[in-house]
Amino acid sequence: MSQSDSEHATTAASGNVVRHPVFYFGDGSAIFGLKSQISRGEPIVMLYKLHSSVLGSRSAFFASMFSLPRGPDASSQVLSEGQVDENPIGLPMISQFDFDNLLTYFYKGPSEHPTTNEFLVSVLSLSTFFEIKDGRTHAISQLTRPGNTFPPALQFQLARCYRVDHWIEPAFRKLVEMPIENLDMYQMEQIGPHGFFQLVQTKERLLHVRRQLAFHIPPVVLDGDCTTPAYCTHAWACEWKEKVPRMLHHPDVPCDAVSLLRALETATIHELCKPCQKLSVTWLWGKGWSTDEEKEIEDGIAELMTLQTGGPVRAKTEESEPIP
Repeated sequence: MSQSDSEHATTAASGNVVRHPVFYFGDGSAIFGLKSQISRGEPIVMLYKLHSSVLGSRSAFFASMFSLPRGPDASSQVLSEGQVDENPIGLPMISQFDFDNLLTYFYKGPSEHPTTNEFLVSVLSLSTFFEIKDGRTHAISQLTRPGNTFPPALQFQLARCYRVDHWIEPAFRKLVEMPIENLDMYQMEQIGPHGFFQLVQTKERLLHVRRQLAFHIPPVVLDGDCTTPAYCTHAWACEWKEKVPRMLHHPDVPCDAVSLLRALETATIHELCKPCQKLSVTWLWGKGWSTDEEKEIEDGIAELMTLQTGGPVRAKTEESEPIP
């Protein structure tokens, strides 16, 4: 180690400035600093020495940053920015946890990439912020990989924050299926006021459709060759009155209209002949009750998609707040 490097190491190890144990490369060309945890009431500045060629080749933001010219009249402070530990390039509003995860994605092989949602959310967040296309693609793909437990409230939040528009529909449909009382305060914050309002409104409209189904007993459709019309009429009315409301308003697993009609197609209904049962259920399909529920859900999704108009938050190459 040269005398200059030795002096910088001493400076970095002293006070509240620390070199990162993994991502401070001796052959790096750009030094970054970000506020880390608090020590004795003062923030620690964590230093990273990275390769501008690596960052610039993967990130549109860093490529733009490193291409900014430094004129001959620039001050020594500007000229030394990112070149010495005492004057790192500041990264305000970036957490060490997220930045470490992004650099793990950059510098480590796929076999060393964690598969946790926390790691992938960090990669998605900073890849959006720093305009890293392959990072967004990787995080989006891995978060929705088969077998991954991806909570719908988190999926909805990420879809809104980072403009993953095609996540809105599957996340919202899963949330619609969940009882409201199963959502805790943290999940409600993830969904946000607009999303939660649309969720409650959609669930209430679905409940209205199901109330109508439960309350109004539809007439039986008698087959032309039916020999027991009175029995079929009575059996159909009893089946509807006694079982349908329980299915639609079950406290644990409420039945939707589509599932209800499919159950009626195959149910064994005492004293109702099969031709009359088939005609009656077919008539109900034609009434559109099953599509009424779907329309309410689609209307809710359409309302949410109108909110997907602003772009995600990205970094800027203007001067950032210096790290003290």
